[in-house]
Amino acid sequence: MEQRSQIYWTPCAAHCIDLILTDLGKIHRMQQVVEIAHTITRFIYNHIWVLSLMQTYTGGEILRSDITRFATNYIALDSLLQKKTALRQMFVSAEWQESRYARAGTDESHVKNLVTSQSFWQRAEKIVKAIKPLYEVLRVVDSERYPQMGFLYYMMERIKKQISENDPKHAQEFINIIECRWDYQMGRDLHLAGIDMDSELLAAFRNVIYKMVSDPEIVSLCLQETKQFREESDSFGVPSAVVSKKQMNPGKLHINNEQCRLICNFA
Repeated sequence: MEQRSQIYWTPCAAHCIDLILTDLGKIHRMQQVVEIAHTITRFIYNHIWVLSLMQTYTGGEILRSDITRFATNYIALDSLLQKKTALRQMFVSAEWQESRYARAGTDESHVKNLVTSQSFWQRAEKIVKAIKPLYEVLRVVDSERYPQMGFLYYMMERIKKQISENDPKHAQEFINIIECRWDYQMGRDLHLAGIDMDSELLAAFRNVIYKMVSDPEIVSLCLQETKQFREESDSFGVPSAVVSKKQMNPGKLHINNEQCRLICNFA
């Protein structure tokens, strides 16, 4: 890095979100719900007759969770919730009642009690509802369909608002975990420079230019383009350019405007 001072070493946004999910998964009440889900799915898939009965009632499979990755635990919980009604019907069905698994005081009857417990499903629903916005952003980042940092930061702010609405009681705990990871890994000049050159984050954009460009003349031209862009002066002031500024991928702005080729190289 000392020999390549113009190169940024930056964390991956998808990895950062995955770490946030991992941190959230360490919350004790979440671990409890995930463990119950593990118990239910392990029991079903470890007994051929029960598995066959489950497939008959649900018409499909339950996605099983991973011990170490909370993202897969979220998927498994969501899958389990989608089959909630069918599973509860199965455990009170005549087939179940007449089977050897229905005897009281056994591990099987314990699993039945878990599945018919309203408390477990309510807790699982709260977790899935709170985590869903974050998981959806992880999928977007992995797809690379929307690469702009500004779009990603906007989505993260929207996530915090949605979490506050979905689970007001525990929202601040979730938000603190998100902000701790996000600010530490994604609050760097190179990331902040991609958010919005109309904001107070302009200083971060300048720092990126100073680091990546060694030629003072090119630095001056970049800053001049930035000023024209922010002030919507010259060709940046025409209606199509103003619309493109808000809607187009920053790296493609030069398609509509030849004046911004230098700053588009940074985008």
